[in-house]
Amino acid sequence: MNEKYILELSKKLKTLDESEKRKLEFKSKWYDLKVKRDIEEFVLDVTAMANTPGPVGYIIIGMREDGTLTDSPISNSNLKDESYIQHLVTKKVNLGVQFNIETFEVKNKTISVVVIPPSLDKPHVIKNYIKYDKHNKKISERDNYIPVRHGTTVGPANKTDIEYMYYDRKNIVPDYKLAFLPIEQKPIINQKSKRNDTWLTITKRFIVQNIGRYPVAISKAHLKLENLKPSISIPEKVFTNTGDAWVRVHKDRLNTINNSLLKVL
Repeated sequence: MNEKYILELSKKLKTLDESEKRKLEFKSKWYDLKVKRDIEEFVLDVTAMANTPGPVGYIIIGMREDGTLTDSPISNSNLKDESYIQHLVTKKVNLGVQFNIETFEVKNKTISVVVIPPSLDKPHVIKNYIKYDKHNKKISERDNYIPVRHGTTVGPANKTDIEYMYYDRKNIVPDYKLAFLPIEQKPIINQKSKRNDTWLTITKRFIVQNIGRYPVAISKAHLKLENLKPSISIPEKVFTNTGDAWVRVHKDRLNTINNSLLKVL
């Protein structure tokens, strides 16, 4: 999402079909997040977008259905900043929905975009959803509401929708995911004997990398190994530098292994 995309979208908005709008929502102005009706509508729209299978979802605030742009900075929500807006959703929805708000200057107008990435936690449930009329009078109330988008409309999820949500979770690449790339196929093993003691050093070199959606470098990692045979105690250590290493205790003889058992490059 960028200024150019928003401008091009505003020009062709009338020609988009419903399938193209499934992960797009357009608002001519900000929700008034001091008013109950708008709070409920905002929570509903964000939650439905997170529940809807597919790519990243966008709620574009500052674009009418005909593509006309309107000035819509976050301050028009009547809340101080984005953290307050996030709290509105967190307190009403189980397994809080992840989203962030970006702003773009397009034709001297501020356009706000609520970005809702694919969710690994869907289906998200609104604990208590209240629908109000334009006079802020309560019309209906629903507990444990699972909203989803059907085309450009929002409605309650049916059995098929929920099954599709669980299926879609398998296709989602998380924001951050650790992977280990071994440098050698086999560990390097060295043995040293002195009197009745045998010292064993095992070195296994590998690179820790992030293969998630966001290309963020890893500066610190906790590593713990389990179910080793023969049994070796492996104290947990925080790695912060190339070449960090562990010192191990051999449980069979309770002799300290002075050299590195494992090294992280």
